[in-house]
Amino acid sequence: MPRAAETEKKVRRRLSPEERRRELLEYGIRVFTTRPYEEVRLAEVADEAGVSEGLIFRYFGDKEGFYRESIKTALELVYEASEADPELPVRERFEIAVGAILDLNRQFPFLIPSMIQGGPAADPRMQAAAHEMFERVVGRMIERMGVQDPPARLRQGLRVWLAGTQGVASRWADDPDIGRDELVRFQLLCFRAIVADALDIEPRATPEGATPPFLP
Repeated sequence: MPRAAETEKKVRRRLSPEERRRELLEYGIRVFTTRPYEEVRLAEVADEAGVSEGLIFRYFGDKEGFYRESIKTALELVYEASEADPELPVRERFEIAVGAILDLNRQFPFLIPSMIQGGPAADPRMQAAAHEMFERVVGRMIERMGVQDPPARLRQGLRVWLAGTQGVASRWADDPDIGRDELVRFQLLCFRAIVADALDIEPRATPEGATPPFLP
């Protein structure tokens, strides 16, 4: 490598410990959510990141530690992807959120499988992290709906819908057999049906304009 390029690389790599850790997690997310865990080699990750393998061990302990922190960070991406501007119309918010989840799973096809299949994902700490993220999403959905004293079956119904959406997104990332917009519309219909049943609402039977504003 020419001396100028080496100098540029060294300057670019002068990061604080927190910045370095965050950068390594970006690489971790990329490899652990696009390849099976067993195929990932830390030496390759270190080489791509331009650091020593020992630095990864220093920050994360071992491969499983690096994996856990990478997936926890990826879960935050899922949480953020499911959020949309609350000022937008409810249907538009819904379409943006579901579309973002689909896109995220196409970008990181092993994200959901890494959480529901064996290996380190079976670690109770990983399962707890995934559970916490899903509960945060469900809680935010209920908050956005503005339902007073929501029944338990609404929360459970939203859990069912969210789990189904994640499963569908993972499957669609592997085999996009229908169009993205069509799949978003299908998920919208499923959401309406689940929420309507949980709250004893019959939107199609109500007068025009009587459908609750939180239904997309």
